[in-house]
Amino acid sequence: MNSRITMVNGTVKPDVDPGLSEWVWEALRTTDENVDACHSVKTQLRAALNALLGDFCVLAIPTVPGLPPKLHGDPTPLEAFRAKAFSLLIIA
Repeated sequence: MNSRITMVNGTVKPDVDPGLSEWVWEALRTTDENVDACHSVKTQLRAALNALLGDFCVLAIPTVPGLPPKLHGDPTPLEAFRAKAFSLLIIA
């Protein structure tokens, strides 16, 4: 908990990927209302998937959206890759 508070207060500036840093700051600024809305969507999605799958107990989905972008390359393909990856992770 202390390390989280230190990062929130800005006394520690870890050297991380700018995209990751943006995600962390978005998470830190998340309100209780946003969390409640996400839980509501998660509950609705779970109910829809349960209805869709019926008696089947396995849903096989891809684990990555494709080949990863090149390291230290243009950030635009990286953002698109991350967005596609998150769309796959939403089900989890």
